[in-house]
Amino acid sequence: MTKTQQALSRLLCNHFKMHRARVDSLTQMIFCIIKVSSVQLTALSRGFDSSAQVGSTLRRLQRFFQFQELKLENVAKLIFALIPLPAQIILTLDRTNWKFGAKDINFLTMAFVYKGVSIPFLWQLLDHKGNSNTSQRISLLEKGLKILCNRPIYCLLADREFIGQAWFSWLINAHIPFCIRLKETTSVRHKNGGKVPIKNLCRALKVGETLTLQNSVWSHKVSLTCLRLTTGELLILASPFTFKDQMLTIYVKRWTIECLFKSLKSQGFNLEVTHLKHCERLSKLFALCAIAFAWSVKIGEIKNTLIPIKIKNHGRPLYSLFTYGFHALQAFFFKDNPTKKLLNFLDFSTQNSLRIFNCQGVTVVY
Repeated sequence: MTKTQQALSRLLCNHFKMHRARVDSLTQMIFCIIKVSSVQLTALSRGFDSSAQVGSTLRRLQRFFQFQELKLENVAKLIFALIPLPAQIILTLDRTNWKFGAKDINFLTMAFVYKGVSIPFLWQLLDHKGNSNTSQRISLLEKGLKILCNRPIYCLLADREFIGQAWFSWLINAHIPFCIRLKETTSVRHKNGGKVPIKNLCRALKVGETLTLQNSVWSHKVSLTCLRLTTGELLILASPFTFKDQMLTIYVKRWTIECLFKSLKSQGFNLEVTHLKHCERLSKLFALCAIAFAWSVKIGEIKNTLIPIKIKNHGRPLYSLFTYGFHALQAFFFKDNPTKKLLNFLDFSTQNSLRIFNCQGVTVVY
């Protein structure tokens, strides 16, 4: 194992009680997901650093998914050890789904926003296609709050799927601030006393113009911010009065979970190519991808400290922290370049802090 693999292996030992051979398998699987950009077990078995035959390695991986337990609470704590929770916790909630043959694979996923990236730490595999229901969302969020040790949530971001009277009631009663997009047809109170779709109040809005108003949605008083998009569509955000005029700025961060799903799928680990269908095994595979994603973000953050990401003319970075770290790790596996020297300085102390010592004349401590 390289030093960077040994660093991750030690961290895994601190969070999972399993045989050392299983820890080695887990470590190699995480690195192989990054190395071969795939989650197919046959592809992973070919990427293993082992003297065993590919067929033997494949059976080893199959046994891991069949028998080894991976508790989501421990996976979340491992991710928090890699990526510390920010002072202001912004949660993103969304689904990613695909089909394998006749089977619908549908993950309801919760993540927290860290430096422009959504870091997944909890998920639930739904037993149906399409939208989640209120009870499923509440169940996932309750587990998430427990894992977060009931630390206060600054804001929960979600799209138009995550609406409804029971859902809004639960969030408000649980004292969870939210910024959620509404459908244009959602009914609100009219000044004449009746109810009308929100879009009726925004007819005069031109492209780029906003309208902020206080109203009632499903019997709950909320602040509404409406923006006319360049497509002519309306972006309508509902929130408690906590955020007032900040809603558009905060809601932009919801896009980070869409970028997360792209990274887990077509622009990173190709999660959709898996042939696994068993729910528990799919959840384990998602856990491996979440760890690989967090590890890539951490490497990207470290490399960005030493070699800053270029900023484009429009002010946005050339790469996300994930892409920067993902490419650095792949270069580490396939090329003999400065990235190899950089990553060979990685280590973990007994306090699980990630460190780099005197790398290219710079000392970085995490």
